[in-house]
Amino acid sequence: MAKRIPRTHPDYRPRSYWKGEPDAAVVAGIRDVVEREEILAKWQAGNLKDDDGDQLGAVTVVRIELQSVHNDVIDLLAIPQPDGKIRLVWRDDYESEFKQPLEIINQPMTQAEMVSFIQGTNQGKKFVLPLCYNKFNLENDAEMTAEELRSFTRLESRFYPGLRIWFGQILEEWINTLDF
Repeated sequence: MAKRIPRTHPDYRPRSYWKGEPDAAVVAGIRDVVEREEILAKWQAGNLKDDDGDQLGAVTVVRIELQSVHNDVIDLLAIPQPDGKIRLVWRDDYESEFKQPLEIINQPMTQAEMVSFIQGTNQGKKFVLPLCYNKFNLENDAEMTAEELRSFTRLESRFYPGLRIWFGQILEEWINTLDF
């Protein structure tokens, strides 16, 4: 029997991002039986257009919460594909464009792969995730304190609990490089 890897370990990989089969998640919120069958058939055939709901079955894998005026939230969605692959899409309230290292994966990432993926993503600006929001704020408000920077951004994941620890460490390392 293989040794179980702790959920905070870099090699930890969730079995799935969905409870049950992804195709069940695609139609989970649809009550009408005929509509469920039509949408599932379109999805399985790869004919589900954007206006039909290209994010059906999506789950939030990573969430970045900002203590901003609007309490902004940035989500990394995993969207099941009919061929069994997973599409990854960053989404925020402003329809920002994110540049990410890849869009399609064959299986859930390990925690270490997810860290690399997050660090390889930027929001079209000069800083990469996840520290970009703290860096943007510091550029616009040079009076921010270390404590304000620590509490401005929170990174959460129900699939990768170690991400919160990792983010806390890199945030603290960055804050320690600053002169207050």
